Amino acid sequence: MLAVMFFLMTTGLIQGIMFVLAALSLSMSNSSVLVIASEIFPENLILTNGLMMGLAAGLSGALLIIFGVFAEQVGLYNTIISLNILLLLASAYSLLIPKRGSKCRLSDLQYA
Repeated sequence: MLAVMFFLMTTGLIQGIMFVLAALSLSMSNSSVLVIASEIFPENLILTNGLMMGLAAGLSGALLIIFGVFAEQVGLYNTIISLNILLLLASAYSLLIPKRGSKCRLSDLQYA
C-alpha cells in the first residue's frame, strides 16, 4: 500500500510506475488465499476456489461503494490512510493463521 501513497505524492512516469506496483501488490494475495482455502477443503477444490474468487469479487464491489462514499466525505488522501491502517490490522491478524504442517483441524477451532 505504500505504492498507493507514493502514487498520490508523485507525478508523471513515477506516478505510473507506482500505480502498476500498487495493482500488482493488491493482486498478489489471491493465490495464497486460494491455496489456504484448498487446504481447508481438499475434497471440493473447484467449489472452494469458485466461492473464494466469487466472494472476493462481490465483497470488493460492495466495499468499493462504501469507500467511494467515504472518500467523498473525508477526501481521497484520508481514505488511503484509513485503508493502510486496515491493511496493517489485517496483516497482524494474518499472523494467527496456522503454519503449514501444523496439526490444526477445523474441529480444533473454538468458536466464541
